[in-house]
Amino acid sequence: MKNKLPCDVIEDLLPLYIEQLTSDCTKEMIEEHIETCEKCREKLERMREPSICERNDEEEMEIDFLKKTKRGYRKKIGISMMLVLVLCILVFLGKTFIVGEKVSPELIVNHIDVKDNEITVQATSIVEDIKIKNIDFKEKDGILELTYRGVRSVTKDTTIPYEKTYSAKGKIKEIKVGNRIVWHNGKKISKLTSDVFYSRHDYIGDPSKNAKTMEALEVGKVFGTYENELQTKKEPYGWKIILKEPIQPKEKTMKIEKMKAYSCVLLGVIRNLGEVTFEYSDLGKQEAMTITEAEATNYFGKNIKIIGTEIGELEALLDFYTLL
Repeated sequence: MKNKLPCDVIEDLLPLYIEQLTSDCTKEMIEEHIETCEKCREKLERMREPSICERNDEEEMEIDFLKKTKRGYRKKIGISMMLVLVLCILVFLGKTFIVGEKVSPELIVNHIDVKDNEITVQATSIVEDIKIKNIDFKEKDGILELTYRGVRSVTKDTTIPYEKTYSAKGKIKEIKVGNRIVWHNGKKISKLTSDVFYSRHDYIGDPSKNAKTMEALEVGKVFGTYENELQTKKEPYGWKIILKEPIQPKEKTMKIEKMKAYSCVLLGVIRNLGEVTFEYSDLGKQEAMTITEAEATNYFGKNIKIIGTEIGELEALLDFYTLL
């Protein structure tokens, strides 16, 4: 095998090799060379003998310099890593306790007061150790979006509301916090109304979208488990909701009113839905209650389909049926 390095170079590198100051690559080339070169191998063995010290002053000074350089390099790396760690800790503490970060709207109780173009917001965190630090306002096309920023607090003043007033550039018709509408054309909008409004859709024949509307209305919490039957072959398209848990006599009046309310909401937010039927068991007897689009309009006093386009009307309907 042909040596990659000449003997002169190898001999110059042997002192560094003995002190283990070479790189892995150089070490490998030296070992490859001395396996085939008897002269260099003998020189290496002589240099390793305890009784023979062939290092001259120049070699000693060179090796000592390299050791010090290596130790200094390691020290600098250690100090740099420590500084980076300290900087990261300071950034974390600053962001956590001074600058703050976005707080989920679900963790905020807010009170919004709108007078002409002046919007005053009071926000309180429901989390004990989070204090509201700031409220950011973003206005575009009559819609004002609010973003809350909070910091960790070690004091007990987190329940004190943070208040901030914003002067709008134009007429505000809607205020949003995250994906939730909280105010619309002079009306405060509940979370229930906002969730139901965002679940509205055009076609009763889409089970996944139907499920989102039922989830937003929290039908399962009111009536328990249920099954669905959809009639989509001819108009009026219908939705039958079959309750699996029997209605108790003392709850019957209240549950029927809830059925009417949910039927009206479903007819309003699903554009092509024509009638809703609730089927239930009362003292072992199967009964059913059906609400048509015309009946829902009569109950509401307006075209029921308007609540699918106007969130304020949906809020009025839900408030009318005391679902909030």
